[in-house]
Amino acid sequence: MTESSMTDAVELAPSDEALARTREAVERARAQVERDPDAALPRLARALNHLGCRASELGQDDEALTAARASVEIWTGLVRDHAGDHRAELASAVNNLGNCLAEAGHHEQALEAATETAALYRELADASPGSFTAELALALTNLGLSYSDLGREAEAATATAQGVAIHRRLASEDPEGAGPDLARALDKLGVQLAAQGQHEQALAPTLEAVERYRQLAASRPEEFTPQLASGLDSLARRLIVLDREPELLAAMFEAARLYRELATTDLERYLPRLAEVSATIGVRLSRAREYEQAIAHATEAIAALRSLAATDPERYQPKLATALRDVSVDLSKVERDDEALAATAEAVDLLRGLAQTQPERFDLDLADTLLNLSQDLHAVDRPEAALEASAQALAIVRTLADREPEDYTLTLVWTLRDFALDLDGLGRREQAHRSAAEAVALARSLADPPELAGALDVRGAIERNLGDQRAAVDSLSEGLRLLLPHHQADPEEHEALLGELVTDLSEACELGGLELPADLARWVRGP
Repeated sequence: MTESSMTDAVELAPSDEALARTREAVERARAQVERDPDAALPRLARALNHLGCRASELGQDDEALTAARASVEIWTGLVRDHAGDHRAELASAVNNLGNCLAEAGHHEQALEAATETAALYRELADASPGSFTAELALALTNLGLSYSDLGREAEAATATAQGVAIHRRLASEDPEGAGPDLARALDKLGVQLAAQGQHEQALAPTLEAVERYRQLAASRPEEFTPQLASGLDSLARRLIVLDREPELLAAMFEAARLYRELATTDLERYLPRLAEVSATIGVRLSRAREYEQAIAHATEAIAALRSLAATDPERYQPKLATALRDVSVDLSKVERDDEALAATAEAVDLLRGLAQTQPERFDLDLADTLLNLSQDLHAVDRPEAALEASAQALAIVRTLADREPEDYTLTLVWTLRDFALDLDGLGRREQAHRSAAEAVALARSLADPPELAGALDVRGAIERNLGDQRAAVDSLSEGLRLLLPHHQADPEEHEALLGELVTDLSEACELGGLELPADLARWVRGP
């Protein structure tokens, strides 16, 4: 739970000084209770409620919970002893207790408090129509958040939708005052619907939240521009799932622009968001083959991540390595090979350091990036260095596959294929053939015909280069026969490998003066 509008807390900055003053206020109230309990107990309950808020904001969870529980206990007694008076104060205190419980990770108890808060405000709103309607709407939104914290998204969406209905009525009467709470509730409803897989249904409240934030930001930019940017982030997540690329990019471009502006006044807060959004834009543009634009946005993300990694390397170095690896692929696509190599080499250096302290997390990423480095080194005509990168990747993957064969044997097959091709390119064909044969043997054990076909293609191509055309034809024919049924079922997925097998088989037959296998002739010669 995060809503705190119902808490009658004093507006103090969450600082040690504010916390000390609030503690002093509690002690003064305790002393007054001893002299005049009837008059001072409400004052003590309020002071304890304030203390719970302040301590929770500073992460002092034990103190926050002790104070919040004491406040609830006092208000409960006052309600009991004064024929229902102080119910509004009790509702506020229970709400604050729920917030403290949620912050401390006690989500089951937080849900109980949120449920009680909503019930109390519903009673108050029924008894005094118009007086507690806004508080009830906020309590229902908080109840939805509490359900979400426990993964109970259907109940969360039901509660939040009830809150949205009330917020909407209030906003129609007071757009300026109630509009922000409606926008926030709509945003949360979209998240809760999406969490249930209801992505189409989630889009409408998310779009409405963005439009409401946009209207609010137009009149109160300092207050609501950050929420508009965050709302656009939420919208982008909805649109990604729905594969609505043009609208997705429009939302992300606007979010990036806003985060760029916000970062000029609060770099620490908004630079991480700018980095994430810019990196995502780069990835999406790359998928659309808009490589130059992708590079521009990725470069912005990398600059931001470099700055962030300088002060928080544990958190941001992995993200920087990923961004460098992504941009290197795009740089290669537009034949900026030296820049691609530099980016990949930097990513490798980062991942080496990360893998030294967290091998289980970063070893596979390091191996993948070393294979990318090998490709980049080939592009600048450094085949020996490319082979060394492939060998390092193979050593890492072999260790992973030895330890967890079910998870990493397929990755080992791919890595052996790449290593074999690098060896073959340097004329080390016997060694290349041994690596390719190992890849074939492992692929057979996986019972994955397309993967076995790929390994057989590599082995067959190397056998062709060795001059053993009979063996090459056998390998390539087996691979083609394995692949054909899968190509017929999904031509787009397997077209590239089919073309390689057909070409390699045709060349092996021609070089060896051999007949094409009768059952494959039409695929090689065409209809």
